[in-house]
Amino acid sequence: EVQQKLLPEQLPNIDGYDIAGINIPSADVGGDYYDCLPLDDGRYALVVADVTGHGIPASLLVNSFHASLYSFLSGDFTVVELVQKLNKVIYSASPMNKFITALLAILEPKSGTLEYVSAGHNPAYCSSLDHPCRLLNAGGIMLGMLGYDIPMESETIVLEPGQRFFMYTDGIPEADNRAGDMYDDDRLQQ
Repeated sequence: EVQQKLLPEQLPNIDGYDIAGINIPSADVGGDYYDCLPLDDGRYALVVADVTGHGIPASLLVNSFHASLYSFLSGDFTVVELVQKLNKVIYSASPMNKFITALLAILEPKSGTLEYVSAGHNPAYCSSLDHPCRLLNAGGIMLGMLGYDIPMESETIVLEPGQRFFMYTDGIPEADNRAGDMYDDDRLQQ
């Protein structure tokens, strides 16, 4: 119940955008997380994250991530500064064998500008009917590995009408069928 409370009951309505999200846990509790949060200046923070491992430890760490994210989303900041602050919190809150991969993006809806950073997370995809799927993987290492400002690279793209921006956790490519065959990254991109 606590973990489900972290996930949005409803995503915000953003004029000109369709937004959807889902979390289907493979066990009772885990460390997958997503959200879309309105910022004071009219932008939106999009986030998807995944704690290494499963169970109660992963769930507790994702709670720390969620609380820290909410506390850092006020005032002026860049997405790189946000990721660096989250890294320090996760480093101090987690044991040596627990990390978080995350993809954070800041969307400016009027211009379609989206700046993102991947902290060791699966790449995002950007596609449209006219253009092939493009991998978006600018970033750096997972959160919680080092206790200082880790080098992070952001990338800014502009979402045009009809384009899709897709964020996910490794639960999709690592899902397997009854024969044990994984869905894998190639099939996901196709």
